[in-house]
Amino acid sequence: MSDDSGCKTVPEGVVARRIGDETVVVNMETSRMYTLNATASRTWELLREGLGESEVLDQLEAEFDVPREQLRRDVADLVADLMREGLLCTAET
Repeated sequence: MSDDSGCKTVPEGVVARRIGDETVVVNMETSRMYTLNATASRTWELLREGLGESEVLDQLEAEFDVPREQLRRDVADLVADLMREGLLCTAET
């Protein structure tokens, strides 16, 4: 995530379920399943709510004891992974 210009959305065929602190995400088209840890799960929820990068980082910084620069790198890596796996895409405007 490099800026707030591209809100992210979950494509059809991707389902997710929160189980405790983790979230299980399934791409129904590929039958591949992914497990997100607590921080990634919260990031997933915030992105699904339509928050932009700075809003996601603000919220995560308030909720987790992690430096903002580390959160910025982690969120960018997570978003890149989710997009590469077809679990997240840029919202159409």
